[in-house]
This record gives sequence, C-alpha cells and structure tokens, in this order.
Amino acid sequence: MGREVWIYKLKNEQVKNGLQRLSSNEFGFNYTFENSIKDRQTVDVLNFLNKENNTVTPELLFEITYWLSEQIGLQDIEKDLFLNSELGISQIFESNTKSEANSFMIAYYNYLDSIEQSESSCKFFDSGIVTNTEAFLEFLNFFILLLNKINTLKNEPNKYTQEMNNEVNAAKKEKNADTGFKDILNSEFKLFRSLYESTFENEQSSDLNNYPEFELIIRNFELLSKAIEMKRQIKNESMHNTIVLIDSK
Repeated sequence: MGREVWIYKLKNEQVKNGLQRLSSNEFGFNYTFENSIKDRQTVDVLNFLNKENNTVTPELLFEITYWLSEQIGLQDIEKDLFLNSELGISQIFESNTKSEANSFMIAYYNYLDSIEQSESSCKFFDSGIVTNTEAFLEFLNFFILLLNKINTLKNEPNKYTQEMNNEVNAAKKEKNADTGFKDILNSEFKLFRSLYESTFENEQSSDLNNYPEFELIIRNFELLSKAIEMKRQIKNESMHNTIVLIDSK
C-alpha cells in the first residue's frame, strides 16, 4: 500500500466533549471503540484516552477512524459526518500516492528543520505530528510559495488558475516583511533547484518519477490546489485549535 498521509483539523472544545463521550461509550454502537481497541490489542491507546481525554494523538485518531470505517462499516461520507458533528474533527488532506505522501512530508520536515524548534509548536509521534492552526498556516504559506517557485522550473506556460495566482499573491503579501521566512524559502528552493538541475542533466525526464522530491514539480498543480484548500479550511479557525497529521510511513 505504501506511505499515506492524512491531515485533520480539530475544534478543541468540541473534541474534548466528544472524547469524553467516546470513552464512556455513549454513541450507541453495539461494537464500541473500547471493543475495537481490545480486539486490536492497542489497549495503550485506550488507557491514554481514559487518562487524557482532551488530547488527540495520531495513534488515537487513526484508531478512531479505523473503528468507524472498518468495524462499524461507515462509508466515507458517513464517517466524515460523524467525526465532524460528534467529535469536532474534519479531514483536510489525504495523499493520493506514496510519492505524493513522501514529497509532502519531505517539504514539511525540511521546513521544520529550518525554523527554530520553539517556533514549530509541534509534538512528534511514531505515526505523525500534532501542531496548532497558527503554526500549520505558517507552513502552508511556505509550501504554497515553494510550489510557486518550483513551478518556474517547468519549460511551459503557467497553468495556475486565477484563484491559485490570487492565493499565491496573498501569501507573498502576507510574508513580504518576514525576512527570516523568505530566507528559509529561498534556501529551500535553491536546494531543490540544484537537485533538479543536476538530476535532469543525467536522467531522462520520465525517470524523475523515481525521486519523491520531484512530485513537487510533477504534481505541482494538484499539490498547490490541496495546500490552498487546506489554508481556506483553517484560516478562519481559532489559532489555538489543533492539527493532527497521521503518517503511515
């Protein structure tokens, strides 16, 4: 199956109440979340939920979605509706391919490596990352502008829609006075351009599919569309709400 990445936004107060109901088996399903955890022998997740039922880790969120889809049998639309209405959790990103997942995570980890750790507001887990809306929006601005720069390496006209160009320009304007941000962005682009140009000199263009980093140019339009949509979904949320990224690796 390969690597997959899912990203969710969480409304903290609603999540807190929803998790309390989940740990108390109040949702009326005959096969409870506790049944699922015990059958899958991931009791440590249940213990964590009972101990800290206002906190969501990537492991806990994965188990909740697995329970709803694989064991309760909810279809995607039903599962998403339940997560949103009962738990305050909404999916905002899902990778389509292993290479897309790899390229997204490479960009995210490179960004996190480039900023001060105190600025990242991230907690790292074996199966993903937990951060807040404000910090993730900073990354999305970075990702949108990096993809725009990478797009200039193509020997073809810009195929972005007017809406996409508007979002790129909005991100440029928003970060125009942030010299530290622009230094990180330019440094990352230079590294990508150097890798791309050195590889392109020695490989046929079709072989670029062998490099997950180059999904940023191969699937540039799709990734930018997804980044813009994620930003749209969270930019009006509380900056202290939570983002949970599940990484199957």
